[in-house]
Amino acid sequence: WLGLGRWESVSLVSSELSSTMMLVLLPAAAQSADGPATADAARGLQDALFELKVECPVKVMHDKLYLRISGWIYNEPLDYLRLALAVERAVLPGPSSIHAEAPSALAEDVAVAEDVAVAVAAQEKERLDTLYPIAAPI
Repeated sequence: WLGLGRWESVSLVSSELSSTMMLVLLPAAAQSADGPATADAARGLQDALFELKVECPVKVMHDKLYLRISGWIYNEPLDYLRLALAVERAVLPGPSSIHAEAPSALAEDVAVAEDVAVAVAAQEKERLDTLYPIAAPI
């Protein structure tokens, strides 16, 4: 899950037991300092993500906030990085929290991430071409 690994988070179940859906614990900055997480807090964060053009359910489980993410064919690895960046913008204090410029700031972060993803994809293609060379046309 590109991006979400940056939180050193855990899932409620092991990856062997999950299918295409997974609950991922949100970072400490997203958790309530005043006690157990609430449904209102989950809705607030989900709404904040929506304002950042990201659609992802936020759930309360065992008094903590989790993201319910999908690893299905319509999601690409870069989508998880976009999600991680949006969560960080929504929950971290200061200039990275939600404000009027957040969508454009998020777009800048995503543009950098896309450049990195393109470079990684090129490296992977080169590696695969080396492992599995395609015969030149005759």
